[in-house]
Amino acid sequence: MGRRLICLSALGDLPWWVTGVILGRELGITLLRFLVIRYGVIPASRGGKLKTLTQGVAVGMYVLALTGWLATLRFWVMAAAVVLTVVTGLDYVKQAIVLRRQGIAERKAALEEKEA
Repeated sequence: MGRRLICLSALGDLPWWVTGVILGRELGITLLRFLVIRYGVIPASRGGKLKTLTQGVAVGMYVLALTGWLATLRFWVMAAAVVLTVVTGLDYVKQAIVLRRQGIAERKAALEEKEA
């Protein structure tokens, strides 16, 4: 998906900021998952799956030579994909914070239990 977005932006069909938001979110969430893996796994959410589907449809529509109302529709599908990208990214950050806090609390309780 990343290469397609970069190519569309390089061709001038898609604004670079859209590519940056989508790729930045993907990289950020991947790094976030690595940072909290010791506390547990953040599963893929329905929103994340819908985001992936919407991005795929939007990119597919941008690859096609669409005009008129279909070109307008592809703009709105991409807009929805960007909104889902941001919203699900924030949800993953929230999940990571909760997971980390729970993991730290569990480790602290286990240490206190061991010492008692």
